[in-house]
Parts: sequence; C-alpha cells; structure tokens
Amino acid sequence: MAVGECVRRTGEQNMIFVGGASGTGKTTAIERFVARHPDFIHLRASKILSDRKRPLQNLSFADLEENQLVLRNALLASNLRSKVILDGHATIPVTGGYYNVPVSFFDQLPLSALIFLWADPKILLQRKGAPVDARDVKVIEELQRVELQQMRFVANRRDCPFDTVNAMEEHMLEKLLLKHGEAVRFI
Repeated sequence: MAVGECVRRTGEQNMIFVGGASGTGKTTAIERFVARHPDFIHLRASKILSDRKRPLQNLSFADLEENQLVLRNALLASNLRSKVILDGHATIPVTGGYYNVPVSFFDQLPLSALIFLWADPKILLQRKGAPVDARDVKVIEELQRVELQQMRFVANRRDCPFDTVNAMEEHMLEKLLLKHGEAVRFI
C-alpha cells in the first residue's frame, strides 16, 4: 500500500478510524458492535498508550508527538489480519488550544474509512457530571468542529471514505462499520 492511499485491495488489513470528543460514546458503541460482530477487532488508542506507560493527561508538545509515534509504531507492529476499528482522537485539547494529530500519523496506517462521532455538547457535559454552562458548551462545539475538520482533511488526503454520525444514532454507526468493514474482503 502506498503512503496516502486508502485500503481497497482484498487481503489487506482494514482499519476504520472512529474519532470524536471524549464522552461521545465511541468506546461503548464500538464494544457493543464488536460483541455482535466478532470478526472485528476494537483497538483503543488510549489503552495502547497506557499499556506502554505513556502519559495521557497534562501533556507537553513533546509528549503529544511521542505518543503519536509510539501509537503508530504499535499499530504497525501488530500485524493484525482482520477488520480493525481504531477508537481515538484526531484533535486533542491542550492548554490554550488544540493539538491536531499530524496527518503523517495516519499516512502509514491501513485506513479504509474514517468516521466522526459527534454528540450534543450539553449531553457530553451531563455525562461528565459537569454543569451545563454556555461557555463550556461553546468549548465542546469548537473542539468537535476542529476535530471534524481535521478528520475530513485526513480522509481527503488519503482518498478514504468519510462519514459523520450522531452518537445517539448507534444503528447508523453499526451500518457504516459493516459497510466499511465489508468493503475489503479477506482471503
């Protein structure tokens, strides 16, 4: 597979990247999906990093860059021959702004599609037990806008299918995961 090319050939690993803000329900929805469709494998970026003793909070720019390198290397070394759903973030909030995961992180991954899962900011705040404050709603709206933009940019660069799904419509996520997972059949 050439760098920057979306997976389209039979027999290749098929990785679907599902991104979205923390609290949208990515992990829960994907776990339920995989329970019903065991031919898919669910990988969580945060778990891979945690297993490798990488910091996940209060990150410096150097930590963020190193985390992306560690994560990409772990994914490439895994040699999975299955349909993989990678649950992660394309944009990470940092003090004073956002860190967009570099497009180069995605370049060597065997991506077949990207799916952005979004949710009503008020629901995200309620899930976290935070008060629904207009200022916090705006922050989450902006985070989701920036991540959507970054994921769309990656999909365009990789020439991969890209979809957005409301987290409340889990059946639509399932439909898209099945569609993109079956787009590449294994021998």
